[in-house]
Amino acid sequence: MFEVCDSVSSQVSNVFGRRSDSVEVSMSGGCCHGDLCNHHKLTGGVMSTNPPPTTTAKMCSMTAGCPFNPAARLDGQCYSIGNRPLSWSNAKAFCESHCSHLAVFQDLNQLRLTMEVLHLSDAISNLPAVHNHILPDMYVDAVNPTHSNHFLWSTTNQTVSSTLFGGSTPHHPCAFVHHSRHSAHSTGQLEGTICSQMYYPLCQSRLE
Repeated sequence: MFEVCDSVSSQVSNVFGRRSDSVEVSMSGGCCHGDLCNHHKLTGGVMSTNPPPTTTAKMCSMTAGCPFNPAARLDGQCYSIGNRPLSWSNAKAFCESHCSHLAVFQDLNQLRLTMEVLHLSDAISNLPAVHNHILPDMYVDAVNPTHSNHFLWSTTNQTVSSTLFGGSTPHHPCAFVHHSRHSAHSTGQLEGTICSQMYYPLCQSRLE
């Protein structure tokens, strides 16, 4: 390494030495000769001493295995209703902020059984959204991004069964569950809507 530096310095001097005018050329710092040549402070850039950013899992307080209180429990799942109407995207964000997601249903029987449990739940009936055990219209996880009457569950990307809509799938981009208010038994099905419409979030999480 020392020989290369000396050689370059010599070549520079020889080339410019042929000029008739006086030109002084020198290498910045000159050549280093010694055992500690590489032990010098780097000046070409600044190295950060800050540790890389870290992410931590969201921590939610659990009440009897559910991340929200009050909650209704059915088949290893927790369900709860938000305290005010929101757009679909805000409803989704609300559930996620409570370590859950908008509700997902496999078929109409599961949806109606869940509505029955919510309808009869003393805990849910105390929510501001519920009056005399009558459930409000509530957003679920179903979306139709292409407006082609093909709904998907946004959390799983699986197809929503058309039976959940009573057999006729709408072209709207979002969906909510409509609970029948004129029946002795709790019933319900999904209906389409624009995503800016304000409905209550129906949140779901796995019972821990």
